[in-house]
Amino acid sequence: MKIVVFGSTGMVGSRIASELEQRGHEVIGASRATGADITDPASVAAAVTGADAVISAVAARGVDYTLHDVARSVVDGLRRASVKRLVIVGGAAASRSRRACA
Repeated sequence: MKIVVFGSTGMVGSRIASELEQRGHEVIGASRATGADITDPASVAAAVTGADAVISAVAARGVDYTLHDVARSVVDGLRRASVKRLVIVGGAAASRSRRACA
């Protein structure tokens, strides 16, 4: 499968991309470093055109957008590109202290 991974240079995304490659998938990395703007549906559509699936492994630390903004943009971009498979991974619980989770 051809799989686009948004956040492919991050801690989680890089591990996902590596695992997918080891399993024989064609992986296309998309990140701020590659010029992909995950908050712009047209940019998302351009990045995912021809993909079989998309994984979003982006974080909202140190940026001026929310994960809600990202989700809306990604879904819109995938619709424009007619991509039907999307997986979103995140670590929201990691932002809470251990005491708060107990």
